[in-house]
Amino acid sequence: MGLKETQSQFVKLSLDDFERRKLYANRSAHSTSSFAPLEKEIQTQARSLINKRLGVVRKILWGTNSFLGKEFSIRFRQFALSSTEPKGLNRHRLDALAFADNLTERTKQRAYPKPLLELLSHETIPVRMWMGNRRFALRFHKHRPHDLYRMIEGGECISKVPRKPVLMLWWQGKGKKRGYFWRELSPWLY
Repeated sequence: MGLKETQSQFVKLSLDDFERRKLYANRSAHSTSSFAPLEKEIQTQARSLINKRLGVVRKILWGTNSFLGKEFSIRFRQFALSSTEPKGLNRHRLDALAFADNLTERTKQRAYPKPLLELLSHETIPVRMWMGNRRFALRFHKHRPHDLYRMIEGGECISKVPRKPVLMLWWQGKGKKRGYFWRELSPWLY
């Protein structure tokens, strides 16, 4: 096996939990593998790749991360081991959207308070705008995202957030003001 093939196999074992378990489950066949002495290194590499993905997803879903605390990391690691890593230039955005969809399903199954759906929707809008190459977006929310963030920062449970319907206008900045911005349109702003 040449260097390129060895590197390719090492990366595959680092990324694919199923292949890694299959290789190291059968100890007799494992002694003939060139990766037998590297089991701990491959597992360390796999954990570091998942932690790197986790770090990027935490930045995108920072409010959800703050609300779930340690459970965010646990759920993401479970998600990462049971799903394939996205490929391409936007892989971190695809990863965040897929994980947000996973949390959305869990919330619909009553694992988390319903207002988390609003928070996930709010946090993924800029990513969806980027992926869809859209400059504007409108979203209706049953709860003000500002109230959700305030409660999370205060350590309160978001299930008690007051119901205040709001229309959110999102836009993409231009020139020196790069990024995604939003404005709440609601009679409960003041």
